[in-house]
Amino acid sequence: MLGGTPVFRGTRVPFQALLDYLEGGQTLDDFLDECVPRKLKNSFPGHECQTVPEAGFAGKKNGELLYLADRAGFEVFVTVEPWS
Repeated sequence: MLGGTPVFRGTRVPFQALLDYLEGGQTLDDFLDECVPRKLKNSFPGHECQTVPEAGFAGKKNGELLYLADRAGFEVFVTVEPWS
């Protein structure tokens, strides 16, 4: 729980976010792909870091995602792929 909101253990990701993704027609893979732990942001001190949802890119993939990042002026774009 975080401030009364149910979250996934060890994260700040609300459980409701998963339900919203699924109800919106997105897949579990979409959810996992876009919910990189925010702790990763702390690994880049002195740099402005945003997650995909924070940047307004939720649901975007591959070329479209890169196009939007370029258009938004990102100098570096880091992605994380889930382990198989």
